[in-house]
Amino acid sequence: LGGGGWPVAGLQSDDFDVQVDDRPVRIEYVRWTTESVASRGGERAAAPSGTRGGDADRPGLPKGRLIVLLVQKDLEASRIEGLLRMLSEARAFVSGLDADDQVAIAVFTSHLELRTDFTRDRAGTAEALERLVLFPGGAGVQPASGTPSLARGFDRDAGREAASMEQALLVLARALDEVPGSKSLILLGHGFGRTSAITLGPLAAWSVGVEREYGEAARLFARGRVTVFCLDVTRAASHTLESALRRVASDTGGFYLSTDEFPTGAMARVARALAGHYELSFEKPDLPRGEHRIRIRLRGRQGTVFARPTYIG
Repeated sequence: LGGGGWPVAGLQSDDFDVQVDDRPVRIEYVRWTTESVASRGGERAAAPSGTRGGDADRPGLPKGRLIVLLVQKDLEASRIEGLLRMLSEARAFVSGLDADDQVAIAVFTSHLELRTDFTRDRAGTAEALERLVLFPGGAGVQPASGTPSLARGFDRDAGREAASMEQALLVLARALDEVPGSKSLILLGHGFGRTSAITLGPLAAWSVGVEREYGEAARLFARGRVTVFCLDVTRAASHTLESALRRVASDTGGFYLSTDEFPTGAMARVARALAGHYELSFEKPDLPRGEHRIRIRLRGRQGTVFARPTYIG
């Protein structure tokens, strides 16, 4: 992303430097995609002959983008004010989406509930957003007809038993893993994790750890091509639990924003990031099977690269 959070336009292979486990690798091609299947015919033409065009070649995929709004609901004073403000921005965000974009809503309180399946009804979703989030849920969501459907793979019982955000993320990750194509998860919340005190001689500090379910959720997010954008609603310049929000954003190629520092325009910055992204194909290095570190940087261009730090190969 460049200035103002807009994607940098016109990048080619020579504009990127890619390393896997600190070894430079050759980029085969670079492609810009908006995630709109309808717009990908021209994008596939940019790929070398004999390479697949990704999800655009798979039958039955929808047009537009798939977006999940996950709201971490808490009525504590330092959180509810920021949450209400961001819900107002979220309504404007949904209203401004393209006609083919589809949105689903999930809410975590003491457990996880899926409130709406993927839908193109932007006006209805925007009008219902605050009511869906601020009031108790009703009956379970019925899967949307046709594809895609988040509700079809959503384990309602596991959602009811999800007592932590890590467990909730795992339930969502499993459901999203069954939905083809790239997905974006926008988390409006205040953080998660377990704090513990560390004493180093006369000094004391706090350490934040995450539950074991997080590791599996992160793995499934990577496999399911889910990018997480975390908008922290806490009214504080910084706080202990924000580290987990930063972690899940970094692990999935998204970003973290404090809405206390950016009280307006946080959703607008996410919207700009969702305008599209680059897909890079590089020559597979001769390395053992397993997880490998990947680093992508711009060469001779200004901007910040958001990408997953590892891949399985």
